[in-house]
Amino acid sequence: MGRLIKYMIIFLLLGLCATPILLLQAISAEQASAHTSTTLNSQAIKKVKRILKQLDYAAHAKRQRPLRITEDDLNAGLALAARGIKRIQGTAHVSATDGTTLKLSLHVPENPFGPFINASLQLAANSKGLIFKQLNIGEISFHQAITQDIVEFTLAQLLGKQQSRQLLNSVKSIATSNNGLVIQYQPLPDLVKIVSSGLNQSGLFGANLNTLASTEAIQRYYNQLCRQYRQDNNKKLAHYLAMLFTSASQHSRTPQQAAQQNQAAIITTAIFFGSHKFNTLLNKPIPDTQINRCQKNSPASYLARRQDLSLHFIYSAMLKILSDHDISFAMGEFKELSDALRGGSGFSFADLAADQAGIMFATTATQTESALLLQKTNLNKEATFFPAITDLPENISQKEFERRYGGVEGKAYAKQLEQIRERIKQLPLYQTNQ
Repeated sequence: MGRLIKYMIIFLLLGLCATPILLLQAISAEQASAHTSTTLNSQAIKKVKRILKQLDYAAHAKRQRPLRITEDDLNAGLALAARGIKRIQGTAHVSATDGTTLKLSLHVPENPFGPFINASLQLAANSKGLIFKQLNIGEISFHQAITQDIVEFTLAQLLGKQQSRQLLNSVKSIATSNNGLVIQYQPLPDLVKIVSSGLNQSGLFGANLNTLASTEAIQRYYNQLCRQYRQDNNKKLAHYLAMLFTSASQHSRTPQQAAQQNQAAIITTAIFFGSHKFNTLLNKPIPDTQINRCQKNSPASYLARRQDLSLHFIYSAMLKILSDHDISFAMGEFKELSDALRGGSGFSFADLAADQAGIMFATTATQTESALLLQKTNLNKEATFFPAITDLPENISQKEFERRYGGVEGKAYAKQLEQIRERIKQLPLYQTNQ
């Protein structure tokens, strides 16, 4: 009897060890089942902007409104997402009979059972709100009740239980046709606050703020910026970066502390010179009373004698802290493709150079192996960390951009970007930190 129990225990232990392996094998595949069907171009940007405009307009309304989205709109959004998250490909299909189906493929090259995990989620057309009909992950299928629970649980983990419930309850009905879908929903005026608050709680957005940059450091640097800007009346961004990172060095004894202080300095710069919305997004590390005492609006700062380049640099550095390199740069591409549309200022490689410079600066500042060295670099000289941009093409129309560069997927575009990256790598700051 004792031997039988021993064998049963061994069998159960082996089963417990084998279950994750068998599960991974069941959801893995050799080929991706989803491929992004839309190229990120100016036409796709038009579609994304139209949806954002609807959401922005509805945010100021107090009554239920329809959100009209075509299949092409959904695929344009997925193309933008795939540009920022390289490992994910996705496609959407809308049918009057089957509802809306979203297919995603995640590239996991280190997976021994196949480099892709394929999934599909079906959203049913109904008059009772959001009903998730079926979820498939690899060879595993979940029926409606379990699918609904999985989606709601996932959203609750991402946003928080209260925030996810508010979002789900805001959708009142969904109608589909072969042309797209119409979502009747109750606008949430505090949508950005709801989402950012939830993501902060989950630790997926603003996680670096919780683990690195301290609220005390951000408030200290903000007060320093406020005093210095009033005293100096200097509009060069380099002047204030030099001041902040000199101060950061005084509070940094270890590489980890340097990365922490540098991150706080970048966050403060984004709030002060960029937008107060970053403060809201990060759950207000700087109290409103402190901001109101210092400034009503974000003051101007300049790189290469241009305010727009300073803002591109600041925003990209901040987005690098909040996300990663690809997402930050994808947002810069979105902005430039949007500018290339009729009525815009045109596509600008100078703007993209400022985006890339901001990303590189934030990366160097927050890596432990380079954080201390950056603090010792003379940032008063703009050419230390910002490239020459006078020879970079600007004011390019949509047609001209696609003709000369082949869009963002073109070889000529990739070549121009590589030249910009190499130019940035040759700057004194990055030669010092190599």
